Amino acid sequence: MLVHNPSFAMGRGLDLHVHTAHMMNGAYSFVSNAALRMDEDILEVDSDGSHYVNGIHVDLPATIRGFSVTRDIEQVCKGNESKRCSDVLTLTIPLLENDALRIKVASSVKRYCVQF
Repeated sequence: MLVHNPSFAMGRGLDLHVHTAHMMNGAYSFVSNAALRMDEDILEVDSDGSHYVNGIHVDLPATIRGFSVTRDIEQVCKGNESKRCSDVLTLTIPLLENDALRIKVASSVKRYCVQF
């Protein structure tokens, strides 16, 4: 569990769980998927970019407990002469006041990882 806030949104609660997977023969790990619970609703994001609300694949934009979930995709290039490019999927959940939770799924040629 990365975040546990039982008093979020006047007692509805918010929990954020992340799961890791090993890469390179266990030399290091990365965040492979995440689950955000608000009250009774759960948003799951997998390392392949798929996303579910309460176990059902949904098109975005969508809402969980009255909070909107939107998505954006952009290409990000790094390295010499920008030869290493990834598509980055960003799910944004605006919270209370000016806060927002962003879950990013960055893809490379064969691997994805979830970033916060």
